[in-house]
Formats: sequence, structure tokens, C-alpha cells
Amino acid sequence: MISHIDIRLALTEDADAIGDLIKGLSIHFLSHAQGEGADLVLQSIEPGGIAEFIAAERFCHWVACAQEEVIAVAGLRDNAHLYHLFVAPDWQGRGVGRALWRHVHAAALAAGNPDAFTVNSTLTGQDAYRSFGFTATGSVTERDGMAFVPMARYLLSKT
Repeated sequence: MISHIDIRLALTEDADAIGDLIKGLSIHFLSHAQGEGADLVLQSIEPGGIAEFIAAERFCHWVACAQEEVIAVAGLRDNAHLYHLFVAPDWQGRGVGRALWRHVHAAALAAGNPDAFTVNSTLTGQDAYRSFGFTATGSVTERDGMAFVPMARYLLSKT
């Protein structure tokens, strides 16, 4: 599975590494490979945009690091919407995403979330989210140059 990783709150100094990680995986969430129509999304994953997310009151971001290198990121908006969850390709399938999700989940519960979460899953990420207990709440949606499937996890009211 995973070798030793550290999970910590993201710092503004992590913005470059986080942006590079997300940009490298953008093919999985952009409707068009060249990013047509996704200008706002692409700006938001530039270092300045990531730094704004990290500093914003409504968001909380964590990073998973191996030997001080950012290998994954998760962002939660309003303590309920999983806004970012990306794992570097070399680390996918090794339990990093699950470990990061468990950390985010525990932090959200401790902050008052009643175990109700939403996510806009990439088309390729649906199986991972299903394994975390999410179910699709709609069909494939295209908005702002992105393609995604809305999903939710309501442990207390649904299984």
C-alpha cells in the first residue's frame, strides 16, 4: 500500500505544487483537452488562485506529502463540499486518496459536519468516490468547461 506519508493543512507556500498537481490531472475534468470555456477554472488552479483558496475562510485544504513533496491535495468548502481531491499519478492506487479522504472526513466531523458531503466527481473518479460511500445524485454535467458527475454521501440517512 502506501509508504510513509504526512497529511497536514496546506500552506500558501504549497500553492505552486498544488497547482502543478491539479493542472497535470486537468485532462480528467476538462470538457475539452485544450480547456475551451474553462478560463475561470484554469485561472483558479494557477498559484495565485490556489493561494486564495488556501487563505479563504470558506475553504480548508490539506496536502499529503512524501519526503516533503506534495503528492495529493484535498479541499473542503463550507465543511461539506469536497472541492478538490487529487492524487499524483505515481501515487494513485496506493491508498493515498483514501488516507487523505479519511483525514478530511474526520476533521469535518470534528468541526460539526453531521456526515453529509457532496462532490463533483471527475468521470474517472467515480469508482473511488463510490468506495468512500458517495452515490451519484445526477448525470454527467458540463459547466464552466468541466465535465463531472454530482455525488453525495449522507451516512446518517442513507447507506
